[in-house]
Amino acid sequence: MFSWSSKLLRRVEKDRGSASSIIKYIAGDIQEKASTGSMDQKDWETLALELVEAKPEMAAIFNIANGLLFSLEDDGFNERISDFMSGLLERPDPREAIARHIVGEDGINWVLTNSYSSTVLEILKSMHGRGDFKVTVAESLPMGEGAMFAEALVSCGIKIEIISDSMVFEWMDKADAFICGADAVGPTGVFNKMGSRAIATAAHLASKKVFVACDSMKICPVQVKKNICKREPAAKDVFRSTQMFETFPLELVTAVITENGPLHEDELQRMFQEWKLDSRLIS
Repeated sequence: MFSWSSKLLRRVEKDRGSASSIIKYIAGDIQEKASTGSMDQKDWETLALELVEAKPEMAAIFNIANGLLFSLEDDGFNERISDFMSGLLERPDPREAIARHIVGEDGINWVLTNSYSSTVLEILKSMHGRGDFKVTVAESLPMGEGAMFAEALVSCGIKIEIISDSMVFEWMDKADAFICGADAVGPTGVFNKMGSRAIATAAHLASKKVFVACDSMKICPVQVKKNICKREPAAKDVFRSTQMFETFPLELVTAVITENGPLHEDELQRMFQEWKLDSRLIS
């Protein structure tokens, strides 16, 4: 029989849904458990560290764990944990606010994007209708999320085209901006699906804007996960390498757009330096 914490950890580990949905049920489950007072400080510490291990690529979970650990500093920790989780549960959906911050940008009638991001979808829906607006979606191999994102865009009536990942340099010369989501934004850069770095580099070389649109919970003061490369035999003495995620530097980014507004590289680096970080997460 699995314990409460084991069930939560297994759910988090297997979940491939959005960060916002994962945040909600983690916060709800933890708040309910804190109200019972049945977990001691050591139990909560163990859970916090295991949450990060269960989904090391997700900055939002790292931030939840960090807040959970700081809630344990003295007596009354269950009440502080409950209050912290209530704050997460009461947060409004950040996507509309993010879209409002970026939709006013002038001169963006052709957007190049990749992968699948519900936040970017909200932005493009808000931009739809301005002149001859169009979107180009890179196919986003090896996961192929570009095709899924294209279907979502078409269902909203947005004019789109899909291109192979190898075409992004040519197409970025024609488009006005690269807009993408992120799994995490940290001191070493933006952690996102493969292909993002190539498009950001192409945009930078073409003097086009690069906007990273993400929930502020995805901003994290440490690198949350190394970019793991999977290597498998393809034929005799031949191996195929596949990588799902990569990092591209903040110097390529015009602004990271959160629900609180745009953040530039110098602002982000200052935030990272001032971040209150529990040492147990970096030991």
